[in-house]
Amino acid sequence: MEESGMTVVMSPVQLAAVLSDKSVTEAETLSNRLLGGLGVLPGAVETDNELLARFEQNKRLIMSSTFKNLNVAESVISRAIYYNRANIKSLLGGGNRGGRLTIVYPAGQEIGYGFSRGSTQRISMRSVRIVIELKEYNGKPYYILTAFPTP
Repeated sequence: MEESGMTVVMSPVQLAAVLSDKSVTEAETLSNRLLGGLGVLPGAVETDNELLARFEQNKRLIMSSTFKNLNVAESVISRAIYYNRANIKSLLGGGNRGGRLTIVYPAGQEIGYGFSRGSTQRISMRSVRIVIELKEYNGKPYYILTAFPTP
């Protein structure tokens, strides 16, 4: 299934904090929450019309989804990364440049909603799909390529 998602960028310190379930101090983040930490860029929270418009912009898109809000997006992505920390550490420790890890994490509750192509009926999203890429981005050795809610 192909979906457009959002980009999340974390520094190595921030990802290490998530992996160890510890807090990051203010000094370890940039002042702009959207660019410095668990940064959620455009696409995290969209209106029904924006979600439906994606189908016109991308003819191959099967489903279009959004998180309920930024807090939900940050929370579920952090939980998914923490829960999958062993796999992430293995990927990062293996020197596998260019490698990817796809995580599908059941949130246990509604985290967003979306639409299937050809329908205007909302579908409840209760999982998140996260793709982590081990490729340098913005001076960081790895990044979350995309993260989006799934049914």
